[in-house]
Amino acid sequence: MTRNFPTARQLLFSYLKFLGIGFVYVVSDMEWEKGRKNLKPVGKVGVKDKTGLERLRCISRSIQEVTGRKVRLRQVWVMPTFAPYRVEKLVHCLHNYFRTDKFKGASGWTEFFAQYNVFAGAIVLCLGMYFQAGPITVMAVAAAVFHPVPFDLCFTVTLISIFQFTTLYGFFCAFKWALWQTVALLVLIFGHS
Repeated sequence: MTRNFPTARQLLFSYLKFLGIGFVYVVSDMEWEKGRKNLKPVGKVGVKDKTGLERLRCISRSIQEVTGRKVRLRQVWVMPTFAPYRVEKLVHCLHNYFRTDKFKGASGWTEFFAQYNVFAGAIVLCLGMYFQAGPITVMAVAAAVFHPVPFDLCFTVTLISIFQFTTLYGFFCAFKWALWQTVALLVLIFGHS
């Protein structure tokens, strides 16, 4: 009689799910939205579950059925977050202005966004100015802004995740401090005998 024991990865994911931690991903087709005079990277934000890759294949098939061209979606970023479905909705609200109808009618088409990587360009500009890179900074900023990977969606997901875990760490530190203060007060009150 053989027993099928769960793998370490399965145990880790079930433990994280028990704690309320999930994963939010950013997907891109690695192409630009060809419009009138713009080349905007297109990306989609979603929640990664057990069927993550199957979901990407389903969306790709749906896009192919609707548009008639084969699209290969690539997962470009994944971050752990608390309440991943709420984080996904928050990112959708924050980037609502940049929604695109490039894949209109396909599965999940309302969750696609097309925008220039302005924040990525600003970060590259600040780094270039700090390191005094000179003229190459302009080319690096242009490369970051017009890159087909939706860096700004990745930054948004990352900042939300960092904020969540930093807040949790702050609460943990405050609880630890309060616990030590209580112990010290009890030692003062009741003595050390």
